[in-house]
Amino acid sequence: MTIPLDATLTTALGVAFHMAAGERLAAGGSAEAVAGAPSGARSLLSSPYYRWGMAYNAAVGMGIAVSAYALQPDWMWMYWLDASRLPIWTVLYVFLLYPAMFTFGFLLAHEAKKLRPGGGAALLTGLLALLLCFIVVTWGRIWNVGTISEWDVGACTPLIGAGFATLPLTWVLSIGFVVAIVSLVWLFKKFARGLE
Repeated sequence: MTIPLDATLTTALGVAFHMAAGERLAAGGSAEAVAGAPSGARSLLSSPYYRWGMAYNAAVGMGIAVSAYALQPDWMWMYWLDASRLPIWTVLYVFLLYPAMFTFGFLLAHEAKKLRPGGGAALLTGLLALLLCFIVVTWGRIWNVGTISEWDVGACTPLIGAGFATLPLTWVLSIGFVVAIVSLVWLFKKFARGLE
């Protein structure tokens, strides 16, 4: 997807990974926490569920985002700014937000589940609804690929269509999303069987 969407998407991913761990994450931290270890956020973040999720986020989620950014940086910013004017440190900082937002979602799901039964599911549903609304409202910016100058004159190429075979971004996203879904299903099945 694109950077303005990715914060919500990555937060939702953190929530989903916490929920996929099920009841294996106890109220005070991970079920695998060592006796005497502090409870709360520190033990949650040392759980294998968080580590598997962060590895997935870094390899798959950020892999897709970094590849897309290398190919179409203006599209990644949804044409709201000219990527060529950004200093490299800003881009690096933005990509550091991916693990931060995943961690935020993972911890937020834990708190939501403690607040009320079904709190994690409600949180995930709300984030996905927000994501869907944003996609609908900004569909033209997502669907059309090019530079900011091409966007300004209406000369972008549709993501899928006549330019499918010639648009490298389409191939990166197509392959990336297949890998993302297959590996996510595999991981969640692994979680269902337990990591012990």
